[in-house]
Amino acid sequence: MLNDRDQWFLWTPVFMALGTGTFFLLPSDPTLPEMLVPLMTFCAGIAVTPRHSVRGIILIAGLCLSLGFAAAGLSSRISGTSPIERDLLLINATGLINRIQPGQKTTRVRLSNIRNDRQQIVAAGDVDLIVSNKFIDSAIRYRHVMFSARIKPPDPPEIPGGYDPQRRAWFDGISATGFAWRFDAIDDGPAPLIDIDRVRLRIAGAFRSAMPERTAEIAVALTVGERRGIRQEDIHTLRDSGLAHLLAISGLHIGLVAGMTFFVLRALLALWPAIALRYPIKKLAASAALPVAFLYMLLAGGTIPTQRAFIMTAIVLLAVLADRRAISLRLVAISAIAILLTTPYALTGPSFQMSFAAVTVIVAVYEQAGDKIRLQFYPEGDPSVLQRTGRWLILTLCTTLVSTLAAGIATAPFAAHHFGQFALYGLLANILAVPVAAYIVMPALLLFVLLLPFGTISVIASLADWGIEHILGWAEFVTGLPNASLDGLSLPLTSVIAISLGSLWLLIWRQPIRFAGLLPVGLAIALTITSKQPDLIIERTGKWIALRSADESVGNIGEGYVSNFMRHKLDIGLGHQPVVSNMRCDVLGCRFQAGSHDIAYAIRGPALSEDCRQRGILISREPVPRNCPGPDIIIDRFDLWRYGAHAITLSGDSVNLTTVHDYQGCRAWSRHPACRSPDNQ
Repeated sequence: MLNDRDQWFLWTPVFMALGTGTFFLLPSDPTLPEMLVPLMTFCAGIAVTPRHSVRGIILIAGLCLSLGFAAAGLSSRISGTSPIERDLLLINATGLINRIQPGQKTTRVRLSNIRNDRQQIVAAGDVDLIVSNKFIDSAIRYRHVMFSARIKPPDPPEIPGGYDPQRRAWFDGISATGFAWRFDAIDDGPAPLIDIDRVRLRIAGAFRSAMPERTAEIAVALTVGERRGIRQEDIHTLRDSGLAHLLAISGLHIGLVAGMTFFVLRALLALWPAIALRYPIKKLAASAALPVAFLYMLLAGGTIPTQRAFIMTAIVLLAVLADRRAISLRLVAISAIAILLTTPYALTGPSFQMSFAAVTVIVAVYEQAGDKIRLQFYPEGDPSVLQRTGRWLILTLCTTLVSTLAAGIATAPFAAHHFGQFALYGLLANILAVPVAAYIVMPALLLFVLLLPFGTISVIASLADWGIEHILGWAEFVTGLPNASLDGLSLPLTSVIAISLGSLWLLIWRQPIRFAGLLPVGLAIALTITSKQPDLIIERTGKWIALRSADESVGNIGEGYVSNFMRHKLDIGLGHQPVVSNMRCDVLGCRFQAGSHDIAYAIRGPALSEDCRQRGILISREPVPRNCPGPDIIIDRFDLWRYGAHAITLSGDSVNLTTVHDYQGCRAWSRHPACRSPDNQ
């Protein structure tokens, strides 16, 4: 490692990420001294210790870790927003429009300064409302609106260890979400709506007017970042084929827009000798690409993922301006540091994790093998134009193949952890679809937007429609292959961390010690194979139960709605069908056996008179009386209200019970009633 001293800096964001992750895994919020004292201690230690000594290296690592921890803690204290305490019905309330996300039939509107009809502040932060499009055209003329809506606090996670909407809302400044059935402009508002939202709405409307509904919604997603209008079957097809990343505006899209601007402008300037011979046209092109990428970020809604993608792209362009190598692991590390300092919460989301995993692996591969590949395709000599064109096409195909393979391998653990899904033929789908997206769809969409002030160009819209149809066609072809998608996968967080650290050890170091990184990767795979998934998932209101049978198939019972996301994450089959042969159900509830355990699911109160006389596990949507002596374990309505959704893992005679509260803890963003008990004060 001493011979790889120039690689030490690359571990800075890794230790910062470990500190940030530690903050989010704590069961309770740390105090301000607990956040700042370690940081100051490590700073003092470094000041009196030689940097290149073993002690100095350990102190620097500790400083990075404590810096990430403190940044996350301070971000939570500064930007965190408390949710409303309960559901509210608002009549003739007022608010200020902050952001608009257009959809096909409804629009998501973010409002601030919410006041009820008595002019009292209703929420500490913003409110996200779903509004029918019939109100939008008249309402957006002014920023000040009057509305009637039902709002509620952000929902808790659907399953233990799952996606946490409450945490996201806390850091996004959202106090409530809801649906408005009245939404009118107040013509004495303080100011008209910001122009960027008008532009986004006009672009979305132009695509919907110029293209068929199916492809228009995907075009809207790729330009203004709004995906709610896309058909569910298309979303499922793209996800199962491994192409869902094309819908989320990220580094790929902003990089393509900036790259197209850079190369086209540079080529045009090169045709003008008076400029090409006197001025650094490469830097001029980079200077122009930077504001274009910034405008695209604003058009996409300025969300955290697009901000992160812009930061990464901007650092690359600034490297060009500074005559530094534009793409390197060092610049990837600088981008990660910038994001971990400004938006630490991004670390917990799949967007950050999958983006940096893909970029890190791709850049590492090309740092080590890029020059060799280029020498193979561009040997010394003066080949003809035809030879150069052929070599360029082959090189483009090879780089696309290698990049897709590297990105697919890098993001697979995170896809399995967050979404419980892995596309077996994702490499094939990306090889077929990404070139169409990069060289046809994105240039056509960019040209369409640029020419929009001069009128819709039907030829360009037709070209974009053709490209999107081909992407969807390739996605349908891939999903039609046998076992195209594996759903219901479960990769524990510990396995994801071990795979990430082992892979980074393998990619960052240059000496043979790098291969030691294969050890934690192997241990993580072994841990994943031997880990047991929950046998039962109980929804937080008890309206449905997901049950895993002996053949590992999963079904659900109950009367509640199971979201499409949960169906795919848990691999729940459609329909409320029993998944075990010995299940008996009636209008009052169900009884079945899982392993050696008898389980009763009481849907209505009268079922408790019988269920309380039976041994085993009792799950009830109704409160269970104290004089219920039979069951060994009781989970009733109050337990679900107090602790959230439950997961039960059965192993022989033992029962392992985990809840959403176990994973969330008593944090600022989690409002579990259990945290208000004397034991948690």
